[in-house]
Amino acid sequence: MKSGPKITRRHGIGFAAGLMVAASGLADNVKSATAKSAIADGATDTFDRNGSLPADAIEKAIGAEGSFHHGVLSISIGRKDIGTVKGRMGVTFTKDFQIDDGFNIQPLPDGRAMVNGEMTVLPDEANAVIREIVAQGLTFQALHQHFMGEDPQVFHIHLRGIDAPIRLAEKLRKVVERTAAPLPQSKEKNPTSPLDHRRLAQILGGVGEISDGGMVHVMIPRLEQIRLGGVDVNPYLGVLTHVNFMPLDSAGKKVAVAPDYAMTAAEVDAVMRVSIRNGFDIGCLYNQETDEFPQLFFSHQLKVGDATSLARSVREALDQTAVRHLAALGGMSR
Repeated sequence: MKSGPKITRRHGIGFAAGLMVAASGLADNVKSATAKSAIADGATDTFDRNGSLPADAIEKAIGAEGSFHHGVLSISIGRKDIGTVKGRMGVTFTKDFQIDDGFNIQPLPDGRAMVNGEMTVLPDEANAVIREIVAQGLTFQALHQHFMGEDPQVFHIHLRGIDAPIRLAEKLRKVVERTAAPLPQSKEKNPTSPLDHRRLAQILGGVGEISDGGMVHVMIPRLEQIRLGGVDVNPYLGVLTHVNFMPLDSAGKKVAVAPDYAMTAAEVDAVMRVSIRNGFDIGCLYNQETDEFPQLFFSHQLKVGDATSLARSVREALDQTAVRHLAALGGMSR
């Protein structure tokens, strides 16, 4: 596979051990007593034992490279054709920051695979994409915006499906071809960032990595087992809190953070109160999956400032939810 080393639980144990003391201290703020118990008991992620995926063939069929996160193949397709999108707070969104397609593919024990994905579309593309999703036998789950006041305004479509891995990839390719997204695409080799991704991951208690454009992603799974369409899914299928940090200058002194919180209905109010108090711009609140249990709500938010301070503010909101922190997960940061 062209995308570099696979990120697996085995590879992450060494890094997780180095952060164990800090992460376990951070975990004390988790509001769920059950979540604390799971961390204390040393719960681990077992999804990478569910099978394997023909990653090279999937990437070739879709036309884009991916990387592994705990057994899930994640493929990103930048909407280079859209160019830059002006947003609030002087933030510019790009193919590396919010303006992309993301497909997360999980192997199933019966040899098939499940995809849970999100696409970025222009208004005049949306219905053609939705019709193709349905025509391919996939499930259309949501249509929404992330942030208000974008120029041009873009929307995001969520879909899911189960099929043989290559056939599933071929279906996704046909859906993507209903947009002007250029294919094929490759990932940036050995991306770097002025941001300290390990420190940001440590503050948030999640799994961090650097991607194209110097952006830092941190992923924090929820405590409970999520079922989607009757399937027990890996949280890295996209049913977790995902926090994106984008440096706005070459030194990383000014940063935009865009958390995407995964919340149960009972957690929404507390997260929103913390976010509003900390000055975040609330972009949306919505369901991104159908036939999901427990049903989750997601909110994309935005703020500009210092990376460390922003991470601490996100952590305060995150601690209103039941999440598994790094000490429990055996995560990997690179």
